[in-house]
Amino acid sequence: MNIFAAVGLLASILILGLKATELGRLQEILTLDIYQQLTQKLFTQANIMAELVLGKYLDEFAVPSLLITFAFIIIFKVFYATGLVNTILSVFAITAKPLLVTPPVKTILNAGILISLINIFLIITKVFVLSGRYVIALALILMIYATFYMAYLFDRYKAGFPKSRAGRAILWVIPASILIGLLTNLWPKPTGFNHEQDAIRWLKEHHIDNQDVFFDSARLRYYAGAPFIGSGGRFVLDSIHKGKNITKPFVVIGGINKRHPEQQEAFAAEYPHYKEIARFNGPYNKKYTVIYQKITPQ
Repeated sequence: MNIFAAVGLLASILILGLKATELGRLQEILTLDIYQQLTQKLFTQANIMAELVLGKYLDEFAVPSLLITFAFIIIFKVFYATGLVNTILSVFAITAKPLLVTPPVKTILNAGILISLINIFLIITKVFVLSGRYVIALALILMIYATFYMAYLFDRYKAGFPKSRAGRAILWVIPASILIGLLTNLWPKPTGFNHEQDAIRWLKEHHIDNQDVFFDSARLRYYAGAPFIGSGGRFVLDSIHKGKNITKPFVVIGGINKRHPEQQEAFAAEYPHYKEIARFNGPYNKKYTVIYQKITPQ
């Protein structure tokens, strides 16, 4: 799957003349100085962990601690995207003897898993973000493996194994749990789940051009269809710290945590001539997105 995606991406670049600026968030990992960016970000965050968490007597464990944390996050995200039952079945399928998958197919699937893990590691190490969508490719491959083991189990079931009623009942619990997991994806999202998209939709409805808007994050720029200028977020704070003046008529700050509104407070203090004109609350009012407009002095 990822192999085909990589081949397709390479073909698009070579044949269609796709520019690097058109790759969107793929630029986060497709950069020439990837090693320098990875190590610089990793060691910077490790130093913060050493100073604020571990202290001077344990600071040499900062990098290993960070890597272990990354591993836990990756495992949790994979379990969440794939499902506990699917993940367990896929492990059984991968390690099963005799093989449930023909060697050529298993080689391709394992290569996809390896490429997916590399992608995931590069993303979380470089930008310290790992949204669920970044592990979807790996989750799909694991689900493919899970289907092979499910087929094996039901072949055994039809052959009369296991013989106990409890064991045979468990075989029906497995697909039932998978079905329940699928149904949960159909449940309606909580109010405000797409609060950042709602803010962008508001801009479009009021015919406000992207050229007139300062977006606080790469995600907001992506939703608005604005060109990619860098990964991550907090562009407003970055501009304030670097002394760059924001002059756009509109400013959008998204993902503000109600417990930590420092970014919004810093913007209000630095740019008092901007007025809040719209606010979109996230699920359970924990986060929100704000649109500001520059007010011309009378």
